[in-house]
Amino acid sequence: MKNRKLKTIILLLLISILLLSALSYGLWKKREQSAVNDYKMYMAKQYDILNFLQDSLDVRNNTSDFTNKLMLAKGEFTYLDPIIKHVSMPKSLIEFHNEGKNLVDIILFKASNGEMVENDISKLEDYTKKLRRMVRTLGPSIVEAESAAVIFKRLDEIGKTL
Repeated sequence: MKNRKLKTIILLLLISILLLSALSYGLWKKREQSAVNDYKMYMAKQYDILNFLQDSLDVRNNTSDFTNKLMLAKGEFTYLDPIIKHVSMPKSLIEFHNEGKNLVDIILFKASNGEMVENDISKLEDYTKKLRRMVRTLGPSIVEAESAAVIFKRLDEIGKTL
Protein backbone atom coordinates (compact mmCIF):
# COMPACT_ATOMS: atom_id res chain seq x y z
CA MET A 1 0.00 0.00 0.00
CA LYS A 2 2.75 2.46 0.91
CA ASN A 3 4.61 1.57 -2.27
CA ARG A 4 1.55 2.43 -4.35
CA LYS A 5 1.09 5.82 -2.61
CA LEU A 6 4.76 6.60 -3.13
CA LYS A 7 4.49 5.82 -6.85
CA THR A 8 1.38 8.01 -7.12
CA ILE A 9 3.09 10.92 -5.38
CA ILE A 10 6.17 10.58 -7.60
CA LEU A 11 3.96 10.44 -10.69
CA LEU A 12 2.08 13.58 -9.60
CA LEU A 13 5.38 15.36 -8.96
CA LEU A 14 6.66 14.43 -12.41
CA ILE A 15 3.45 15.62 -14.04
CA SER A 16 3.68 18.89 -12.08
CA ILE A 17 7.28 19.38 -13.17
CA LEU A 18 6.35 18.77 -16.81
CA LEU A 19 3.45 21.22 -16.61
CA LEU A 20 5.65 23.88 -15.01
CA SER A 21 8.31 23.31 -17.66
CA ALA A 22 5.75 23.70 -20.43
CA LEU A 23 4.42 26.87 -18.82
CA SER A 24 7.94 28.29 -18.44
CA TYR A 25 8.73 27.51 -22.07
CA GLY A 26 5.51 29.21 -23.17
CA LEU A 27 6.30 32.33 -21.15
CA TRP A 28 9.86 32.40 -22.50
CA LYS A 29 8.57 32.03 -26.06
CA LYS A 30 6.11 34.88 -25.49
CA ARG A 31 8.90 37.14 -24.19
CA GLU A 32 11.09 36.17 -27.13
CA GLN A 33 8.34 37.07 -29.60
CA SER A 34 7.72 40.34 -27.78
CA ALA A 35 11.41 41.24 -28.08
CA VAL A 36 11.42 40.37 -31.80
CA ASN A 37 8.37 42.59 -32.30
CA ASP A 38 10.05 45.43 -30.39
CA TYR A 39 13.17 45.15 -32.56
CA LYS A 40 11.02 45.23 -35.69
CA MET A 41 9.16 48.28 -34.37
CA TYR A 42 12.52 49.91 -33.66
CA MET A 43 13.63 49.40 -37.26
CA ALA A 44 10.32 50.65 -38.66
CA LYS A 45 10.66 53.84 -36.60
CA GLN A 46 14.28 54.24 -37.70
CA TYR A 47 13.03 54.15 -41.28
CA ASP A 48 10.45 56.85 -40.43
CA ILE A 49 13.14 58.99 -38.78
CA LEU A 50 15.33 58.59 -41.85
CA ASN A 51 12.51 59.79 -44.09
CA PHE A 52 11.78 62.81 -41.90
CA LEU A 53 15.44 63.78 -41.68
CA GLN A 54 15.91 63.40 -45.42
CA ASP A 55 12.75 65.43 -46.07
CA SER A 56 13.99 68.16 -43.72
CA LEU A 57 17.32 68.31 -45.54
CA ASP A 58 15.51 68.54 -48.87
CA VAL A 59 13.59 71.64 -47.71
CA ARG A 60 16.29 73.22 -45.52
CA ASN A 61 15.97 76.58 -47.34
CA ASN A 62 12.36 76.88 -46.18
CA THR A 63 12.70 77.35 -42.42
CA SER A 64 9.09 76.51 -41.62
CA ASP A 65 9.05 73.21 -43.53
CA PHE A 66 12.53 72.38 -42.26
CA THR A 67 11.52 72.75 -38.60
CA ASN A 68 8.21 70.94 -39.17
CA LYS A 69 10.02 67.89 -40.57
CA LEU A 70 12.53 68.00 -37.73
CA MET A 71 9.68 68.14 -35.20
CA LEU A 72 8.24 64.98 -36.76
CA ALA A 73 11.65 63.30 -36.47
CA LYS A 74 11.90 64.44 -32.85
CA GLY A 75 8.52 62.85 -32.18
CA GLU A 76 9.74 59.54 -33.59
CA PHE A 77 12.92 59.73 -31.49
CA THR A 78 10.77 60.34 -28.41
CA TYR A 79 8.45 57.46 -29.35
CA LEU A 80 11.46 55.12 -29.49
CA ASP A 81 12.79 56.00 -26.02
CA PRO A 82 10.54 53.57 -24.08
CA ILE A 83 11.08 50.83 -26.66
CA ILE A 84 14.84 51.18 -26.31
CA LYS A 85 14.56 51.06 -22.52
CA HIS A 86 12.20 48.05 -22.62
CA VAL A 87 14.13 45.80 -24.96
CA SER A 88 17.81 44.97 -24.62
CA MET A 89 19.65 47.26 -27.01
CA PRO A 90 23.39 47.44 -27.73
CA LYS A 91 25.05 50.41 -26.04
CA SER A 92 26.43 51.67 -29.35
CA LEU A 93 22.92 51.96 -30.82
CA ILE A 94 21.60 53.69 -27.72
CA GLU A 95 24.41 56.24 -28.08
CA PHE A 96 23.66 56.62 -31.80
CA HIS A 97 19.97 57.17 -31.03
CA ASN A 98 20.78 59.78 -28.37
CA GLU A 99 23.24 61.50 -30.70
CA GLY A 100 20.53 61.95 -33.33
CA LYS A 101 17.92 63.05 -30.82
CA ASN A 102 20.28 65.62 -29.27
CA LEU A 103 21.33 66.91 -32.69
CA VAL A 104 17.71 67.45 -33.70
CA ASP A 105 17.03 69.20 -30.37
CA ILE A 106 20.02 71.53 -30.86
CA ILE A 107 19.01 72.41 -34.42
CA LEU A 108 15.41 73.06 -33.40
CA PHE A 109 16.52 75.24 -30.49
CA LYS A 110 18.88 77.28 -32.66
CA ALA A 111 16.32 77.58 -35.46
CA SER A 112 13.69 78.82 -33.00
CA ASN A 113 16.12 81.54 -31.88
CA GLY A 114 16.85 82.52 -35.49
CA GLU A 115 20.47 81.37 -35.35
CA MET A 116 22.28 79.97 -38.36
CA VAL A 117 22.54 76.21 -38.20
CA GLU A 118 24.74 75.44 -41.25
CA ASN A 119 27.39 73.64 -39.18
CA ASP A 120 24.69 71.59 -37.49
CA ILE A 121 23.05 70.84 -40.83
CA SER A 122 26.28 69.25 -42.04
CA LYS A 123 26.27 67.13 -38.85
CA LEU A 124 22.65 66.22 -39.61
CA GLU A 125 23.66 65.18 -43.14
CA ASP A 126 26.39 62.94 -41.71
CA TYR A 127 23.97 61.43 -39.18
CA THR A 128 21.41 60.84 -41.94
CA LYS A 129 24.02 59.03 -44.06
CA LYS A 130 24.90 56.75 -41.13
CA LEU A 131 21.22 56.12 -40.41
CA ARG A 132 20.56 55.30 -44.08
CA ARG A 133 23.43 52.80 -44.04
CA MET A 134 22.07 51.22 -40.86
CA VAL A 135 18.52 50.95 -42.22
CA ARG A 136 19.69 49.46 -45.52
CA THR A 137 21.99 46.99 -43.81
CA LEU A 138 19.73 45.91 -40.97
CA GLY A 139 16.24 46.31 -42.36
CA PRO A 140 15.97 43.11 -44.41
CA SER A 141 17.83 40.94 -41.89
CA ILE A 142 15.62 42.03 -38.99
CA VAL A 143 12.40 41.50 -40.93
CA GLU A 144 13.44 37.92 -41.68
CA ALA A 145 14.90 37.12 -38.25
CA GLU A 146 12.91 35.05 -35.80
CA SER A 147 15.27 35.15 -32.83
CA ALA A 148 15.86 38.14 -30.58
CA ALA A 149 19.43 36.95 -29.99
CA VAL A 150 20.17 37.00 -33.72
CA ILE A 151 18.69 40.48 -34.06
CA PHE A 152 20.65 41.76 -31.06
CA LYS A 153 23.87 40.39 -32.56
CA ARG A 154 23.19 42.15 -35.90
CA LEU A 155 22.30 45.40 -34.12
CA ASP A 156 25.50 45.21 -32.10
CA GLU A 157 27.62 44.56 -35.20
CA ILE A 158 26.24 47.54 -37.11
CA GLY A 159 26.18 49.75 -34.03
CA LYS A 160 29.93 49.37 -33.60
CA THR A 161 30.51 50.65 -37.15
CA LEU A 162 28.44 53.80 -36.68
